Amino acid sequence: MNKKRVNFKQPEDHIIKFSPYWLLGFVEAVLRGEGSFSISKNKTFRLEFGISQTLSEKEVMVKIKQNLSTLPGSYQLTSTDKL
Repeated sequence: MNKKRVNFKQPEDHIIKFSPYWLLGFVEAVLRGEGSFSISKNKTFRLEFGISQTLSEKEVMVKIKQNLSTLPGSYQLTSTDKL
């Protein structure tokens, strides 16, 4: 892929066009090494989905969190920002 690419900064006018299909593609790519799904069955049944990216992709992660927070249902979104 882009192994010889050194500039990872998006142009100032770049807009992230978020859609369910975009997220599906992102998740499929991320799960090859940077994400996970898990199920916990202690006293309650708990599903977890986690993704991580480098700091250069923080804008993408913020956009994903914003869009996931608009979904109906009862859930909690958390983040661990290493700044």
